[in-house]
Amino acid sequence: MDSIRLENLSFYGYHGVLPEEQRLGQRFLVSLETFLDLCAAGQSDDLSQTLDYGKIAKTTQILVEGEPVQLLEHLATRIIEKLFHEFPAIEEIHISIDKPSPPLPQTLDSVGITLQRKRT
Repeated sequence: MDSIRLENLSFYGYHGVLPEEQRLGQRFLVSLETFLDLCAAGQSDDLSQTLDYGKIAKTTQILVEGEPVQLLEHLATRIIEKLFHEFPAIEEIHISIDKPSPPLPQTLDSVGITLQRKRT
């Protein structure tokens, strides 16, 4: 299966379980891989035969920078559902969301989740 990847889109949002996360906000990194048939685009050189990754990035940005949620799992699910709705050619999505500066006392690079969903 062919795919289009967007890696480490950076947005500022207010998601998290802790009150200070929803009050102060933090940076989130989102990586997406969308799976679809790109044969027609490869033959035609026509944008209408593929996905506009600028529109995918904007849709993702609106959700990450929008209404706060507690869990990254919920945020990722909302993004997947919206992308499936807006882009019927997508057959499968893999999404990772990372918090580069989580409010933890331990030293680490980031925490995050990865979901994989197929269109049903």
